[in-house]
Amino acid sequence: MYISLNKSPDLSLGLKASSILQISKGKNNNIAFETKISSNIGLRRQKMSLLKTILLAAHLLSIMATSLGLYSSAIRMKPDLTEMAAEPIRDILAEITENRFSTIFISDGYSVHSSVLEKIGSSAAPQGIGVIEVSSSDNISNMEADSPEVLLSTARELRKLSWKTLVVVTSSNSSFLTSFSNWSLSKRLVGPETKLLAVTRTNQANINQILRSSWTFSMMNAMVLNLEGAGNGTRCSLYSHMPYSPRGKDQIYKLATWRKNRGFSLTSELQIFPPKFNNFFGFAVPVTALPFPPFWDEKKPPGNSSAVTYSGTDFYLLDAIAQAHNFTIYVVPTKDWGEVLDKVEIRESYIASVFHAVLPMRLKRFDYSSVYEYSSVDFSFAKPEVKPQWQSLYYPLSQGVWISTGVLLVIMAGLVITFVRVSDSFMEKNRLDTGTALLETLGTLLGQNLSHGFPKSQSWRVLLGFWMIFAFIFGSAFRGNLIAYLTLPKYPPRPENLKELLRVAERITMPPYGKDFKAFFSQSDSEDFIKLAKLMQIVPSVHEGQEQALQGRQGHLDTRRYQEHYIAQFHTRIDGSTKLYVARDGVLPGKSAWPLPHDAPYAPVINRGLIAVLEASLYEHWSKQLIEETKSETRRRLREKQAMMVQEGITDHSTDSSGQATMALTLVHIQGPLMLLLIGHILALSAFASEYVLSFYVKV
Repeated sequence: MYISLNKSPDLSLGLKASSILQISKGKNNNIAFETKISSNIGLRRQKMSLLKTILLAAHLLSIMATSLGLYSSAIRMKPDLTEMAAEPIRDILAEITENRFSTIFISDGYSVHSSVLEKIGSSAAPQGIGVIEVSSSDNISNMEADSPEVLLSTARELRKLSWKTLVVVTSSNSSFLTSFSNWSLSKRLVGPETKLLAVTRTNQANINQILRSSWTFSMMNAMVLNLEGAGNGTRCSLYSHMPYSPRGKDQIYKLATWRKNRGFSLTSELQIFPPKFNNFFGFAVPVTALPFPPFWDEKKPPGNSSAVTYSGTDFYLLDAIAQAHNFTIYVVPTKDWGEVLDKVEIRESYIASVFHAVLPMRLKRFDYSSVYEYSSVDFSFAKPEVKPQWQSLYYPLSQGVWISTGVLLVIMAGLVITFVRVSDSFMEKNRLDTGTALLETLGTLLGQNLSHGFPKSQSWRVLLGFWMIFAFIFGSAFRGNLIAYLTLPKYPPRPENLKELLRVAERITMPPYGKDFKAFFSQSDSEDFIKLAKLMQIVPSVHEGQEQALQGRQGHLDTRRYQEHYIAQFHTRIDGSTKLYVARDGVLPGKSAWPLPHDAPYAPVINRGLIAVLEASLYEHWSKQLIEETKSETRRRLREKQAMMVQEGITDHSTDSSGQATMALTLVHIQGPLMLLLIGHILALSAFASEYVLSFYVKV
């Protein structure tokens, strides 16, 4: 096992270092390894970090060598395929216009001599050149699979140190190339910005099989350089697989031929390392999605289940990208959201074209597109019902206002009695007693006229005038607030954030994809999230979750826009009120994007389309348009329902003659006045009974 990394002096990190790991097995069967490091003195911290990464990779390789027992007292030299293809590789590197890329050589035992690196030159790989060699027995199929995977993991770490990378894998064994494609896919060696060149010497049938057999060579930006003729590197051909092309789907192109002292001559309309996903030439792209309005919805005409019409903001977004890059949308049938993501993970679907929250645990299964939606996980809860309360007459004014008014009423009654009794203009028989004075004062406060004669002095008129002004203002304010309170009653408090939800909820539901959220909450350091995970239960759909939430003391978690759309459609009364509400504060605000397979080569194309649509504000426009259409459809459905009820002779008291929804006062609203009247009747009957009984004992 052999790994080396050579960095050119003009590396952006300014590092000039080489690391060579050699593993051998001595006579006493003891594993010995030697690491040779040469580097410039005075490296910055950034340079030392890179050097430590190389040393760590070397240490890991030594451990793997110990466990696998791979050894070689002297690395057996094979015919140098890389050396024969050095000049074509140099010319291919010259075609790459980027000036910030590195090159990694991977071979199945061929020793990459320094002469090869000298032919290629440091200018052909400005970010440096790395070399990884896998030494094994003659039959590569007998090798343990773990060793190459560790090497490719190390190669991936080297790739991540550079902006862009060209990976050159050399082998005349097609089995090694097939194994390499599988290893590189599992270890994520080749990314969207990575170019892959396979150098081999084989026949056309094997080349076709290599290019079509795996995702790495068929979909990634990969080419095959085949040495032809006598194998002395004087004649080569360059091939690439095009998943979509003018010739059709799944086509293999011979891009160019190479002759010594002549260089490359293009043999097709495509360039070297042709982009594969700028144009899909009208072919269908498989995606996975399930109805999730207003993001994605589907309608099937009655009697024709095959004709499906799609709508929603995410569908419009994907359709805009499809029109820009000339492809059609094929929705892969799925039964649930788990299968939607599973098909993306195994690359049967290119995109899960309904937004998903970006969770760390999901990144182990797939990647995401650019973030295009900032949405939170919110909860819906049943609206609390208004309970009968006798205080409906009391609530329009605060407690301080009632106390102040009572004090003023007593003071005014005392002043009235005082002014009347000390006045010389009144006769003895017209003087008011205390009870009559209180009734007259209270009557004026309630808007009644004065029923007795009062003094005509200026002081009395001033006192009575200011009291009448106060009574008018107080009465107007009370009547106005009373009307408002009767039509808009005071509802009981309801949970509006996570802490309040956890205090009142006995159970919280979420659709099947909530399993990821439950796992995320359970692993959180927040006590609230941990408690939320314990209360969470998975239900088949939002319908079951919200139906259960109507039973009380239970909430349902989902995205805000989806729940509001569902409530507007299925939980809205004919008067326009709703049975459920979505809380003011979200449970988990976060970013959302489309799930893509790991290192999808078409990810840059999708991301450019997403950004273009967002910059044009089309996504928000579609969202508002769909909400308005939903509201219009709901109003139309309610009008049809009302018309049908009228035709059937059913009276609907919640609407007036104009067809507009009105709020009818119920017993809950007027319970306070009724209780006040009832108390008055009881007091009057008590007084009447007392007077009737006393009339037998007291002589008139």
